[in-house]
Amino acid sequence: MFLANILDEPVCRSIKRPYERWYNFMEEKIEFWLPDSEWHTKAHCARVLLLALLIGQQKGLSDDEMKKLAIAAVFHDSRRLDDGIDKGHGSLAAEYYKDYCRKYVLSYG
Repeated sequence: MFLANILDEPVCRSIKRPYERWYNFMEEKIEFWLPDSEWHTKAHCARVLLLALLIGQQKGLSDDEMKKLAIAAVFHDSRRLDDGIDKGHGSLAAEYYKDYCRKYVLSYG
């Protein structure tokens, strides 16, 4: 489990379970177009996920808002073509998410 040690810190305890669920989802289900990237890897998305959940918790977001934040974190760099600016990778990731939801009959929004 990536970032396992930090998840036991007091500040992370309340997000440990959702982090682990979304991390495992990303590892098992999300395909990255640039798997050999120097910067935009699943490890990067795992760090983004952790920080997003921590910020969401501090802001008092609802469970639904936290879910949306987690989804954005795990999908956000999945459709990168390079490590540069890669204009459009966010839109491509959003389309990938939408297609994923259609394929597995999930709601998106």
